Amino acid sequence: MKQVLLLTDFSNNAENAVHYGIQFFGLKDCRYILLHCLYETPPFNDAVVSQATEIETDVKARLAAKMASLQKVYESNLKISSRIEIGKLKFSIHQIIKDIGPDYIVVGNRKRSDLSNFLLKSNTEEVVKEANVPVLAIPESATFESLKNPVLASDLKEGKNPKLFTSIVELFRGHGCTLKILNVHQNAEILSEAEASAGIKIDRLLGELPHDFYYNEHESIPEGIVQFAKQEESSMLILIARKHNLFERIFGKSVTSTMAQLADIPLLVLHES
Repeated sequence: MKQVLLLTDFSNNAENAVHYGIQFFGLKDCRYILLHCLYETPPFNDAVVSQATEIETDVKARLAAKMASLQKVYESNLKISSRIEIGKLKFSIHQIIKDIGPDYIVVGNRKRSDLSNFLLKSNTEEVVKEANVPVLAIPESATFESLKNPVLASDLKEGKNPKLFTSIVELFRGHGCTLKILNVHQNAEILSEAEASAGIKIDRLLGELPHDFYYNEHESIPEGIVQFAKQEESSMLILIARKHNLFERIFGKSVTSTMAQLADIPLLVLHES
């Protein structure tokens, strides 16, 4: 049974992400954990301790109410529990993953209007960077209807890790969609023999999952990816995060942060390691 961690700060953005996550992963053979992180309050005095206790009690009540609301929407088919973690998410995520062992994490993502600032909303960026499990980041405007033309941005070096493609097949085979594998290159580069061979291997790993390959040229790789996704009216963008990959070398920063700012569609980040 899959375990999916749903992060919430009780905002409308988080509420939307929770519903998207449940509808995407489904109710069959899936268990959800609704998680809220509370900042740790130093015990300066009794009044501060008392206030912190009241806040925690309030959060427990809000989580209980949220679970009841979700149960009402999805009825008894929804398997869900809740958890409160004390401390900043950045420092807690590893322990949370160790304790819970989630297969996926779902988090809301607010897009900044200034595209010159390629920073994710801090919690989303921290989860993507720190978690070693797949992360699904959901924009405020995204609603789940059906998956259409999901795009996997690839530098054709992922064929070394078959588990990645096993996960992709498991996630998408029941959605009746065709996966579009996109390689964006700069300056009219020609595919090397190694890249062509990797493409063949990826094709085999995806097996019977419907998929097509696309090779596009664009001066900016992330903008080229987003342009293609919008052109194809894609409902999800998939990135594979790993150290020292093509994207990171080009931008000197995590491409996931850049891409999540440019994209206004759900972003699924898979980790190679």
